[in-house]
Amino acid sequence: MGRLTWLLAGLAACAPSAPDIDHDGFAADQDCDDANALVYPGAPDTPGDGVDGDCDGQDAQHDFVGEWELVFLSAMFSSFQLVDSGSESGVLTLTEDLDAELDVSLGIDPAVVGYELDIALVMDGWVSPLDGEGRSWMRVEGEAVGETSFVELECTSSEDALDCEGVLLALGVNLDTVARFERR
Repeated sequence: MGRLTWLLAGLAACAPSAPDIDHDGFAADQDCDDANALVYPGAPDTPGDGVDGDCDGQDAQHDFVGEWELVFLSAMFSSFQLVDSGSESGVLTLTEDLDAELDVSLGIDPAVVGYELDIALVMDGWVSPLDGEGRSWMRVEGEAVGETSFVELECTSSEDALDCEGVLLALGVNLDTVARFERR
């Protein structure tokens, strides 16, 4: 009978302190959602899905979420650069709810249009993550000089920069656009 007692004591010592209901290798007292085998400490955590997949207390955030300062904007029609270099400034705000707001000011090169023209755009829209690390697509629209304008950009984010290219429709003209933003 001594061996059976020893065996039972050894098995009891190896048993987890709480059951592992979802069989993901983490006992209920370690797992923040023991009813879901895809949720456990250290699990992959998909940004923006509303689930704390890795049990760190919050859902992972997309790389592009935050406030970004415009540091460069190029808008070209054919081979004509329309933005007066150095005149661009603004802020891009991208939220966890995938809302986008772009507040930008820029000057049109007087050599192209024949006179100085400054444009201020306040645009609202949305951002959507794309497949691949740090990639997103956004569309914002607003009104400038009495006409509807929009920007559609595909962006790649790193920790401190957001590099984008796409189309800006302003004053009824589609402009090939490249922009760089830095995290504020």
